Amino acid sequence: MNLKSNWICLQIAKEQVISLDHVADGIRGLRLAFVNVFAVTHLDSSWTLVDAGLPFTARLIRHWAEKHFNWPPNAIVLTHGISTM
Repeated sequence: MNLKSNWICLQIAKEQVISLDHVADGIRGLRLAFVNVFAVTHLDSSWTLVDAGLPFTARLIRHWAEKHFNWPPNAIVLTHGISTM
């Protein structure tokens, strides 16, 4: 447990980080354990990040986004993850 916060640090195994390169036209995704992150590409080539918001996954999301886009998102939409396990 991190003494500076009330969050428990998540450890996500490499095999639980899965790139979803073509979800639908203009949509790609990233699975992080039991939640998904999506990039929605707009007609003008800008994109919006839709993030299910697992704590401490910013580095993984940024690495994935930088592989697919040369510029930051025009917006970030935060939602929540639901585990059905």
